Amino acid sequence: MDYLLSSAYLPNLEYMSILLLGDTVWLEAKENYQKQSYRNRAMILSPNGVLVLAVPVCHDTRHNIPIKDVRISADHPWQRMHWRSLESCYRSSPYFEFFEYDIRPFYEKPQKWLFDYNLDWLLALCKMMGLKNPSIKLTESYHDPVAGMHDMRRLIHPKRQALTVPAEYNQLFSPNHGFEPRLSFVDLLFNQGRSSLSLLSLAFCEINSQIKRV
Repeated sequence: MDYLLSSAYLPNLEYMSILLLGDTVWLEAKENYQKQSYRNRAMILSPNGVLVLAVPVCHDTRHNIPIKDVRISADHPWQRMHWRSLESCYRSSPYFEFFEYDIRPFYEKPQKWLFDYNLDWLLALCKMMGLKNPSIKLTESYHDPVAGMHDMRRLIHPKRQALTVPAEYNQLFSPNHGFEPRLSFVDLLFNQGRSSLSLLSLAFCEINSQIKRV
């Protein structure tokens, strides 16, 4: 089964379950950039509750900006701030140090293009989970789904109801804030390591059950 996804920064558990377990995943490379979406933002859990990490992008006078033309702003120290946030929130988690070597370069090397940065992140997350050659393809034109392809571009969005509520796992600050189901996948990764795959499998089955009714 093929799945069609939009670009995303540090995507959530729903997104990653499809990326890791879908037969073939198409990444929409020809869409226009959409504000207030997962394309440039992610959510993690801090001692004070949910914290949004947003990658700043350059303003463009065009009304519709192709996603591959979106530049990351160099006028804001976002990389240092994101890294410090990840460190402060997850340094004491069971697997942060295990994955730190793979993650830190994303916040040290200057980044220019949002789409490329997100794609590099997706490939790195797949590798961290032990999937070295994920079946990810880039669309060559704005993609209209064909028979047998699940279009997830609008279904996974911060303003839509989640397709699945993941099974609860240990989150560092859940005693104070309760379980948060819509966090970035890195929250699960830092707390569960590669055993995250079993929870992703459950989510993947539930998502497929839900999208058949959409």
